[in-house]
Amino acid sequence: MLAEELGLHRSVGAGLEAFVRRRGQRCRTLVETSVAIAGLEHVRRRREAYPLTDAGHRLMAEPA
Repeated sequence: MLAEELGLHRSVGAGLEAFVRRRGQRCRTLVETSVAIAGLEHVRRRREAYPLTDAGHRLMAEPA
């Protein structure tokens, strides 16, 4: 995705901005979900992490 956006814009800055617009929220959501899962795993509440893991998998499977 990054290479695609960089190829579509005249400057690296414009390409990076377009990439962040395109992928930023999705990446933030995945990081936040991963942190929540790690916290639950740390306190051995694995069953509570399963729905979050499933949600993360669904989000990653969506087309960009």
